[in-house]
Amino acid sequence: MSLFILFPAVLSLYLEGCASFRTASYEETPTVLDETIISDIYSIDGEKILRAMATVNLLQTPDIRQSHRVAFVVRPPSNLKVEALPAFGIPDYFFSINEGSFKVFIPGKGRMYTGKTSRDTIFSFFRLDMDAREIIALMAGAAPTPLLAGEEVGERRIRAFRNKEGYSLKVYSDHDRLLQSIRLDSNSRMRELEVYNHRGRLRYHVYFEWREDGMTAKPRRITIAMADLHATVVDFELDSVSIGTEDDLPKGFFDLPVPPGVELIFLD
Repeated sequence: MSLFILFPAVLSLYLEGCASFRTASYEETPTVLDETIISDIYSIDGEKILRAMATVNLLQTPDIRQSHRVAFVVRPPSNLKVEALPAFGIPDYFFSINEGSFKVFIPGKGRMYTGKTSRDTIFSFFRLDMDAREIIALMAGAAPTPLLAGEEVGERRIRAFRNKEGYSLKVYSDHDRLLQSIRLDSNSRMRELEVYNHRGRLRYHVYFEWREDGMTAKPRRITIAMADLHATVVDFELDSVSIGTEDDLPKGFFDLPVPPGVELIFLD
């Protein structure tokens, strides 16, 4: 079951230039990159809370094209809360990832699904073959911590390069496996991210667009293209983005309590 499939499409998907990705090739020179730039790319501080409204578009071959509005709050590396926004009436669904717990409440059906967060549950509802830590980082505009076989890589090596468009990074495991390739724009903001599996094959490719807000850059668009048989593309067009800290949220915010009288379905 997928939340994208549960509800009828309300808009035709239009992803200009996102259905296929073409990466230009430039001569690159090895360089040294400031550690604060790398810290910003991975959102290492772990205290940032990002709130946003978004239009979420799904494209999947042969003919799935769907779109809907959501509000979400994300705190890397392990917390996400999403509320689907209908044209009117009650929300279509509420969704949360909270420290390994996965919950989805669908008011119109009087059902709540609950279980452990896993790649299977993420895929079942959002058609993204990702670890929860990956989708949470991406929705916050950050690069996910590199994974191998679902586990965080303990030791990693980052090589930086300069080209005529800015900087790029290659992230390797301690066994010299390429894990990630990252391209930065002229302001050292992440522009593209490629993530590879343990065999060195591309898993997915992400495009980022940014909006400058004073001294702060906020994500404006995040487009995830899976390298799967269905050529799945999920595109987030963000607006009303704000960045705060955990102090801005009530205690237990990322939990999704079980409403009385609903049918509880366990996914484990």
